[in-house]
This record gives sequence, structure tokens and C-alpha cells, in this order.
Amino acid sequence: MSKFMVVVLSILAAVFVGGGVLAPASASPSVPIPPKPNRDQANVDARTFQVSPGVFAFKSPSGNVACKIDTTVHGSIGCQTGVSVKPAGGPACSNKANNKYLVAFENGNVIHRCTSQGIFYASRQPVLAYGKTVMVQSTSCTSTVHGIACYQNHGFMISRDVNISIR
Repeated sequence: MSKFMVVVLSILAAVFVGGGVLAPASASPSVPIPPKPNRDQANVDARTFQVSPGVFAFKSPSGNVACKIDTTVHGSIGCQTGVSVKPAGGPACSNKANNKYLVAFENGNVIHRCTSQGIFYASRQPVLAYGKTVMVQSTSCTSTVHGIACYQNHGFMISRDVNISIR
């Protein structure tokens, strides 16, 4: 067996976890980052995602990412995942029910945290389809096959395999 095959098999063996489920990598891969859209590029009606006055919620087509834009409470705009990867310079969460990845806007900055709460889940959370962008006030979020990217002054992108801040 060639050295290349041994390396490939070693990598695959290290990535597989019990039950044959692939675990996410420990670093975000290089993926296309959608640019910050302008208001004219929002291609869905935000009212579709309004779950209560001033609160808009949606999820990724896979259901792994849940996001909320709450215009009634300062600082409650962000997303969280069922499973993700450690962001550069951020905390390492376990992806267990009591330790999930969360990314949010706080005081004009992007913050990464671990959470045991469903902060960005809502009782009704419609899907933001791939290629669609929703804009609420100064916050925009775009769904791509690589994750959900949201912007204010700065931005972030999060999915099963991506968890990055965008400056």
C-alpha cells in the first residue's frame, strides 16, 4: 500500500466517530464567502420570517442553523447550530445539547460563544432557502450551500463545517 493511501486511510479513520458519522473538522475550510448585500439584493420579503412584532426567525435548509433577528432587544441578533466547528480564536464547544456553538452581533462586534440555551430558536422558524437574502433594518443574512452569512458592520458565517467572523 502506498504512503499516500496510508495517509488517506489514517485521516479517514481519525475523522470517523462511532456509528460512522463524520465529525466536523476542527477548522473552517476555505469556502466562498458571500459579499455584504445591499438593500436591493434582499430577495425575500422579511415579513415571511416575522414570528412576532419585531422578531424575525429562520433556519437553514438542512435545519442545522437557526437564526433570529430581534429588533426589540439590543444585541439579540445571531445564529446557533446543532453542530459546528471551533472558530479561530473562539471557544471550543462540545456540540452536545448543553454546549452548542453560537455567533451573534454584540455592540457592533461579532462574538462566538458556547450555549446550552435555544437563544436563536423560535416556535416557528421558516427555511431561508439557498441563494436567498433577508434584510431587516441594518442586518442581512444570506443562505448558501456552505452556511448562513449575516452582516451588520462586520459579519459572520456559520454551518456544520464553517464558523468564521468576517471583517
